[in-house]
Formats: sequence, C-alpha cells, structure tokens
Amino acid sequence: TISLPRCISAELKSLIKGLLHLDPLQRIGSRFDSQEVRSHPFFRSVDWKAVLNKQCSIPSPSKCHQMMCSDPAPNALTKQ
Repeated sequence: TISLPRCISAELKSLIKGLLHLDPLQRIGSRFDSQEVRSHPFFRSVDWKAVLNKQCSIPSPSKCHQMMCSDPAPNALTKQ
C-alpha cells in the first residue's frame, strides 16, 4: 500500500497509485499506451493538442501545488 500526503487530491492519488501498481499489466498506460494516462481524471483540464504543439505555458510552482493539494502553498517570501 502506498502512503500519500492527505493534501493530495483524490485524482492525483489515483494517478500515482495507478502508475505504481505492483502488477505491470494493471498499471495505467499498460493496456492502451499513453492515451490511458492522458485520459485519467487528473489530466481532465489539459489541452493535449496545445501541449503537443508547444502552445501552452508551464504553470508556476504555486499553481502546481494548488492543482495537487488542498492546503495553501507555503510562501517563502511571507513573514511568519
């Protein structure tokens, strides 16, 4: 069993567990190649045509944190 942080979204947990499944034949992507990975709910909002055509920008680290976690991203520039 994989132990993941609680802040990670259910979609990301599902993706990670699917990619790391012990049985290689049960891993996400083992049956239908990359299409199976791209169609996972975690990537629901990704415009794959834009990615392939290099027409999208890379999200900031705080945006990535927001996409993965429900907890607010720590900001190193904020006084505590």
